[in-house]
Amino acid sequence: HTQPQLHQMGNSCISGRRRARHLRRRRAQPQADEASRHSSMMLDLSQLSDNRSLPYIISLYDQLEDISFLTDLLGEGGNRLTEQESIRLTVRFIVRHYDRDENETLKKFALFQLHSYSEVERQFLIMVGILIEEVPIDHCLGACIISMILDGGCLPTKELVSDLMQQLDFANASSLPEIKQKNSLCVVAALATKLAGAMFNSLLTVELLQFVHNRLANLTAPPATAASSNTSVIDSELKQYLLDNKPELEVACAALLMLQAFLITSDDRPGLVLQICSLTSDTEQISLTDCLIRAESWLPMSDSGPLRELASLSLLLLDNYFLPPGRVSAWDAAASQRERLNAMLSAETSTEAMHILPDGLEARSDAASFESVRATFPAKSGKWYYEVTLVTGGIMQIGWASGATVFLSHEGIGVGDDALSLGIDGCRMCIWTNGRPSQLGYNWRRWQPGDTVGCLLDFTSGSAKFSLNGKWSGETHKAFLQQQQRQHAEPQSDLAIYPAASLMSNQQCRFNFGSRPFRYPPPEGVSDTMDSAGQLPADSLARRILPWTAAVRHRRERLMRQDFSGLCHICADLPATTRLKPCGHSGLCVRCPGMLAECPFCRAGIESCELVDGDSGEEGNEAKTGSAMCRCKLADQEV
Repeated sequence: HTQPQLHQMGNSCISGRRRARHLRRRRAQPQADEASRHSSMMLDLSQLSDNRSLPYIISLYDQLEDISFLTDLLGEGGNRLTEQESIRLTVRFIVRHYDRDENETLKKFALFQLHSYSEVERQFLIMVGILIEEVPIDHCLGACIISMILDGGCLPTKELVSDLMQQLDFANASSLPEIKQKNSLCVVAALATKLAGAMFNSLLTVELLQFVHNRLANLTAPPATAASSNTSVIDSELKQYLLDNKPELEVACAALLMLQAFLITSDDRPGLVLQICSLTSDTEQISLTDCLIRAESWLPMSDSGPLRELASLSLLLLDNYFLPPGRVSAWDAAASQRERLNAMLSAETSTEAMHILPDGLEARSDAASFESVRATFPAKSGKWYYEVTLVTGGIMQIGWASGATVFLSHEGIGVGDDALSLGIDGCRMCIWTNGRPSQLGYNWRRWQPGDTVGCLLDFTSGSAKFSLNGKWSGETHKAFLQQQQRQHAEPQSDLAIYPAASLMSNQQCRFNFGSRPFRYPPPEGVSDTMDSAGQLPADSLARRILPWTAAVRHRRERLMRQDFSGLCHICADLPATTRLKPCGHSGLCVRCPGMLAECPFCRAGIESCELVDGDSGEEGNEAKTGSAMCRCKLADQEV
């Protein structure tokens, strides 16, 4: 098995003498020692600190099934690679395996290698140049890859930032291929979220802003069309013109994401807005605000892809930051449209950095975290179905979540990351539940922009299923609903499961709960649509959706007004309803004493604890706390 595999490598840089030596060693080794051989030949991770050995392993890892052969490459073979070749092979490996779960060990050490290059200025500039060349322009996670590699490294000095901007040379970047233009903008956006002060200002050059403005002005300039008074003909020609210039759309999206990164992190946001608005393009006297208004008008032209992304980003920038005089916010204009909906995305329960677009049915995340959102309609019985159209094709987990599911965006906990939620991830081609991915039940190709995901929840059979473009999986996921029913076994418990989704950075999707016809018909026996069955009062706060900056300001003001005096002094999450004995200190919730061996206030040992009514001060049940199990049992009963 091994000999043909090695000879298939042809004229590799591995000498024939080395291959022959390896084959002789294999023939002499008894088959009985196969298991011990593999255990003894595991990669010595300490050897991976050599910058030149790791890419040599990466370049052959996918070709070789015999991992023992890789140990030969950790030595002199790796030294044959130049520094630039070493970095390029490592970057290619990360790009190819970023959204896959296999090869986790090699991925971690490949990232470690790339992060180490930021310690030397020359290596950092080489690495950035290779990133700009190697990350594909249409990669659904290209900006995430660049951001992840740069975020994990050391902070660049002011001089290094200046050298980098000279290397990127935005004054002459318009003549470069679109792939380099887009990735250069992604590099600047990643650094903009990382730097502050003088280094932040050294990134924001006039040449950079002028380049962005010119690219947007050239794209949004109306094409030369045949003379026609028919508006539909002109719109059709414009749409075709835009779709034929997909690389330029990718560059424009990267430009708007870069502007958004600067506007979020800038200490002088009004001054930056004035500086941007004062620019005019080289070819046409048009302001950047006018470019954004034109691009925003393209939103109805496409349901997916970079064209819809560009229109959505233009809308977000206009209403969050630029605010042209006399403009009516798109969120205010869509208020009457939202009044006709009974099921929509809930801004109240979404994580902080999630954008909910004006119609209440489309979500987008641009933060470097795992943002989540759920619907206002809870499914409690029967058979329910909804659809999601993918605007982008990156990492998203779409499915169902209990009302008890806690989304933690910065910890990467979203739909499918606890026992009370279930989600499909077509980018990594798996189903998530309880924080574990499973390929069982995923029978489709990798999803793409424009695909439609169908989500079915059947309380009658106790199962959940997914479809992609109308093709259903034969696998039913029953463990998820069984876990929900166990959690709500008490008669007074209210079992409620919500449509939900978690999105990685620069991802976007559009929901359909039945307010418009489904793209693919739901299975037989499905209950009424969620929009028809939902009951959302006209004055409900769930209907209130604001632009992201206003929503963040409103949420923080509400937190400042909230009274935290009655909450636990340790977790500040649950009410302080527990008193410790024998010391008598209170101010803790029912959970935190279960994790303590002594009082956090006086350091006395905890023998027991009792529940106290927070309003009346009356004592309740007492439990001996000689062991952590007793304390946890008391906490479980209260919760």
